[in-house]
Amino acid sequence: VVSASVSVSSSQTPSKSKKECCMYDGECWRNNKIHFTEFSHPKRDKYEKFLCAMLKETYIITPSNKDIINTFRMNTNVSERVHYLLCSYLGWSESDYMAGKREKKRKIA
Repeated sequence: VVSASVSVSSSQTPSKSKKECCMYDGECWRNNKIHFTEFSHPKRDKYEKFLCAMLKETYIITPSNKDIINTFRMNTNVSERVHYLLCSYLGWSESDYMAGKREKKRKIA
């Protein structure tokens, strides 16, 4: 009887299967956490990171920055509905965004 010891390195173990891409991706406006654990949204995720960098720490947005954002949105095929949904996560209502400014959040005593 011959016994053999086989070791499996981490590079030989099967990799985790990637999530299936949501068929709506940049147009997906769902908020269900389960949906986001089951499906990937590469275009939406890329746009969300970009939008966060542009809007998170500011209270004023210039027309030229709006043009940059709109061009990036169109190039990543993100719908306008998703755009405003993501803006709302960053504290920008649709009317604030259209006006180009938002009120600073007041601290609650």
